[in-house]
Amino acid sequence: MPCTRCNTENARDARFCSGCNCSLYGGIEAGERLRNGRIEVRRRINHGGMGAVFEVWEHELQKRCALKEMICSYDKEEQKEMAARRFKQEAVLLFTLDHPGLPRVREFFSENGLFYIVMEYIDGENLLQVLEREGRPGLPQGYVRDMAVEVLKVLEYLHAQNPPVLYRDLKPSNVMQRRSDGRFLLIDFSIAKSVQSGTKRHTAGGGTACYRAPEQVVGKTEQRSDLYSLGVTMHCLLSRRQPMEGEPVPTLREAAPAVSHAMAAIIERALEYNPADRFPRARSMREALEALDLPHTTPAAMRP
Repeated sequence: MPCTRCNTENARDARFCSGCNCSLYGGIEAGERLRNGRIEVRRRINHGGMGAVFEVWEHELQKRCALKEMICSYDKEEQKEMAARRFKQEAVLLFTLDHPGLPRVREFFSENGLFYIVMEYIDGENLLQVLEREGRPGLPQGYVRDMAVEVLKVLEYLHAQNPPVLYRDLKPSNVMQRRSDGRFLLIDFSIAKSVQSGTKRHTAGGGTACYRAPEQVVGKTEQRSDLYSLGVTMHCLLSRRQPMEGEPVPTLREAAPAVSHAMAAIIERALEYNPADRFPRARSMREALEALDLPHTTPAAMRP
């Protein structure tokens, strides 16, 4: 697919040009304004298959916010409609949630055929960035424990909703640590789902392949699937070993011998193939982690 701005030839499924980094599907760029000039785009933070996230200035609130954009790159009208419905579902879902470990959604809207969510801006880093900078050989056990305890509190809240909300895409890049207070937050709810009672096949597929639970692949996602993904995330942060799709996760003590037996046992239980052999709920895993005698540690670059 050629870029209309610089003529660079890009892969067919590319969303942004490899030459000039602009959107290949007519998305917004830095300097543009939305909502009658009220929202000013400053820079793109990141992008993925469905669109991008931008830092913006909200002139009415006089506040920096994050703007999530969905780009409908589908050829068929029914595919575009389905993608739009999913995006609206995410926005409505986020509007109903209120937890300090989740970014607050301010509004969602459609403009020029694209869909947007305006949410709280998190000034910090995701855990993949922290790992790449500070994790040699891995991140400290106390730090990973503290992160997991906070994330499990968010999962407890989500799973307690009526109907329960499954996060479905837990991985290092979807956990951010806010710089001002060190709090960990779950971001990116693009594939989170509310589960209606009595539904047998809740969510087919979804999630990042190397972090998702075995049952998630065949569409039988449940609450303990989120615990499995958290276990893979903790394993990665402690061992600095990225999981590989289609390969079993190595035992933690084998990948990171310095990790305590108690910490390794908790993670290995979360990674059991059979959901029935994992912790029954987020609270159970949180309590097991809170019982560990580990020092609280914060990476130097994140300290006030």
